[in-house]
Amino acid sequence: MDYAYLDQYVSNNLLVDLTPYIEDGTLNVDNCSQDIINSGSVDGKVYSIAIGINAPAMVYNKTITDQAGVEIKDNMTLDEFVAVSKEIYAKTGCKTNMAYGVSQEILQAMIRGYDGHVLFDEGKLGVDSADEFVPFYKVYEDGVKEGWYIEPSVFAELTPGSIEQDPLIYGSSPETMSWVAFCWSNQYAAFTNAAPEDINLDLTTWPSKDPKKSNFLKPSQLFSVSVDSKDPVTGAKIIDYWTNSMDCNEILLAERGVPISSKVAEELAPSLTESDQKVISFINDVVTPNSSQINPPYPNGSAEVSDLINKLGEKVCYGELTAEEAAEQLYTEGNKIMAEKAK
Repeated sequence: MDYAYLDQYVSNNLLVDLTPYIEDGTLNVDNCSQDIINSGSVDGKVYSIAIGINAPAMVYNKTITDQAGVEIKDNMTLDEFVAVSKEIYAKTGCKTNMAYGVSQEILQAMIRGYDGHVLFDEGKLGVDSADEFVPFYKVYEDGVKEGWYIEPSVFAELTPGSIEQDPLIYGSSPETMSWVAFCWSNQYAAFTNAAPEDINLDLTTWPSKDPKKSNFLKPSQLFSVSVDSKDPVTGAKIIDYWTNSMDCNEILLAERGVPISSKVAEELAPSLTESDQKVISFINDVVTPNSSQINPPYPNGSAEVSDLINKLGEKVCYGELTAEEAAEQLYTEGNKIMAEKAK
């Protein structure tokens, strides 16, 4: 189960309430954070259990930033990120890529920085005006015009979501290379494994107007049991196995995020790679002290709005729309989509 769709599955009565199995001990969550358990809950009932803890992460080419003499600090504002992008381009020719594959998530994180607003509300967008969308699209508009953002034509030949083809890894020249990729913390190891040997990668938080309001911990992936299951007890036992078994987690090795059981995470740590250890430190030391409660699961209409966000971003990159025009279209058409889906 993906966190984004949990509410939609629950509202359509597709998932088993796991609360009774937690109460009778079939599914043991004694060593799990209540915030993480809440992330799989709807209206006080638990419908999903996270496999691991995840957070938005900005993976960057430290070899290039060191070459440029630029320090990448945690919890940058958006203005600081843009300034860094311009400086790296001026000194190395290497460009920036912000929203390749995760546009909706990045925009939502930015919106959280505006007094804790949300991108999606019931039957509407959770913002006061189109103005809150402008800074997101301005990165595209200004970056392409000024040369420091990767040209949109580069992405026509790439497979969306492929780490091996991400411009951070795949770029063969400064024109097609990005010094940065926006992703999730559990993907850091995959980026590290895919990177050429002469590239040193590091990770930090996504930029935002107010990083503490924007940062959040998210279930990397969840397990649910279908209402069509003939044996939901066994389903609950399988989730318990993934949550509490060291045998299971020594195979998984935090590939789906930091284990939600503090006991398992502690016992597993010595078995993890340097990359995984860095992710645990990132989650515990950087994000957790500077984060806010995750937004509720996305309501109906979010998938269509996400598609609209991407299409408008592409038009801005190609110069067909200004940032202000894209923001206004997203506000108007997005609210219309959400209202229609709520009927």
